[in-house]
Amino acid sequence: MGVISSAGLGVIYREHSKDYNTASIWGLREELRKAREKTKGIIGVNVMVAMSNFADMVRTAIAEKADIIFSGAGMPLNLPSFLTKGSKTKLAPIVSSARAAKLICEKWLANYKYVPDAIVVEGPKAGGHLGYKPEQITDEHFSLERLLPEIVSEVRRFGCLSKCLQAVVPSPWRNIMR
Repeated sequence: MGVISSAGLGVIYREHSKDYNTASIWGLREELRKAREKTKGIIGVNVMVAMSNFADMVRTAIAEKADIIFSGAGMPLNLPSFLTKGSKTKLAPIVSSARAAKLICEKWLANYKYVPDAIVVEGPKAGGHLGYKPEQITDEHFSLERLLPEIVSEVRRFGCLSKCLQAVVPSPWRNIMR
């Protein structure tokens, strides 16, 4: 699977347009086109909730038939609202706690009758914009080995566990989660 970052495309493709949003949309279309020329595999797009053009990037990824959208750096509570009739794009929120997974599943199910197609779990060592405090990085209570079973337990209640397990959990972990 190849994953395209939608962050900064308006800067990379600024020669196409001086307007950041226009350049970002054009850039994402171009990146998806180039990726499809090079592979028949799965192509994903990472769209951070914190981006000012989050909605435009999600709409573009769906319109251009990205296989999957990964979304974190905030709670992607309205991500399913962008799906269009007949869309085959899968949605995978990125979470760092069971509480976040539960909230996303509850909101998506209540508001859109949709559960995540996959859930990406990032522990404190994933780096980036996760919201962990420095002391939590080495605290075993926040380790991926601790987080994953807690998140799986929450997700199981929403009936999307088998779908999520197939997509995300590496095979050695599957035995632990059953």
